Amino acid sequence: MPNTKTVTPKWGKIHFKIVGLPHEEISQGIFISLDFPIGCPKCRATGFDIIKDGHETKTKGHPQKYECKVCGTKFVTHTSLFFREVTQAVFTLAFNEVTNTRSSVTEVAKRFNLATTTLHEFVARVRGVLVTKTDLVKKILARENPHLMTLTGSNKAIFVDETFLKIKGSTYYLIVAINSEGTPLCWKLASSRKSEIITGVIEELMKTHGRPGMIITDGNPTYKKVLTSLRYEGIHVIHIHKDKRNRIVIRRCRFDNGSQQYTEELIGVNHDVFVTEGTKPVWCLSSQKSIIKRGGERGRPKGSKNRPKNVKSLSTFSSRQSNNQPSKQPPKRRGFKNVFKNGRLVEIRVDPKQGMLEIISPSINPVNPAASQTDVSDPIQVLSLLFPVLHEFKGHFISSNRIENLFSQLDYLFIPRGRRTVISVINETSTWLMLRKTFSLLSSVIHYTANSFSSRIGLFNLGKLLLPINLTTT
Repeated sequence: MPNTKTVTPKWGKIHFKIVGLPHEEISQGIFISLDFPIGCPKCRATGFDIIKDGHETKTKGHPQKYECKVCGTKFVTHTSLFFREVTQAVFTLAFNEVTNTRSSVTEVAKRFNLATTTLHEFVARVRGVLVTKTDLVKKILARENPHLMTLTGSNKAIFVDETFLKIKGSTYYLIVAINSEGTPLCWKLASSRKSEIITGVIEELMKTHGRPGMIITDGNPTYKKVLTSLRYEGIHVIHIHKDKRNRIVIRRCRFDNGSQQYTEELIGVNHDVFVTEGTKPVWCLSSQKSIIKRGGERGRPKGSKNRPKNVKSLSTFSSRQSNNQPSKQPPKRRGFKNVFKNGRLVEIRVDPKQGMLEIISPSINPVNPAASQTDVSDPIQVLSLLFPVLHEFKGHFISSNRIENLFSQLDYLFIPRGRRTVISVINETSTWLMLRKTFSLLSSVIHYTANSFSSRIGLFNLGKLLLPINLTTT
């Protein structure tokens, strides 16, 4: 029996109509003819490696059947390589909208002419691949973003912050570290934000990416304790949110080898010091501290059994009793306000556009004039603390709020979709943060998942990929 298979041309043609355009003259729709190559969806062979193989009589319209001479795969027009790639692109757009916007799965499914169950199943498969195929994910990340493997250098900065989530009535904390571009580097979901947990996150960060030159946090004192225990000698920028003036403390510690003593250098600035050109005030303070903190003596001194605990001396207690004054003392102020009160006030000239800093002259601290007579840090050390911060924030406010954008998008992700559990939150968070690290990872993962779905999805959404407006194809 003679072979009836013939050689097919390299190109196919599709006709479709786009409706819903905003212009009145074409509001009735516009017809488009598109030539596309016929290719094997399995081995990607095209041209004369593809031959015709009759028609598919079991499918409506009896479409043309093809066979690949390379791998032997049989397919029809709407299941060819072109529509497989279109389907993957449609799923990429749909998955990004589900993950990065407030749109629900149902709304996105209607927009892309998908069944809700189909999109739900696809999102679940992608998350499953990202969570379980760890070797594949690491290989893709190392290939696509090799520069993320190191953060060493004086001009490399990371932002560390935490946010809380409610899971089954319990409070959990999501601790995330990102770089200056907003790329997540490491994260952890924990039931508390104690120093041991934050220490583990920062240790993992330093082990994977090296010690950064600058770490930006909020005024949580746990970060100061953790970085001191890790003997971190880089620049620690502290954004004091509770201060009405949004003041910033720039901190650096110098540790002596074989000693438990370290030198703490503090510089206090306003958060807008690097926004505009001009003369700005800064406060400088240097002190010697010990890593090991000794606890105070417990109990009352001898002979002071009847003295209240909040009164330190018997003379003060007796004088208060004689004058009928209350024995309650004002609470001790906490935080980094001492650098603005006890530090030496220095004027600097700032030019953010040129990246220039210059110390004009030290002046008298109006809050505490006696502090101006204390030793002042070396001007070179002051500039060495300010220059990296200027490089990171020139023309902008010094703030740790760069990571807040990440948390606002996480709020979009954690829209209640069914019962929330710790495992589901971990899976969704890891999926979203991996996609933030490298967007090309999604296309690689979709290659493993989208092929199991119908290629007609790409046929119905071809117009959305051709024109950047919300269209409907028929």
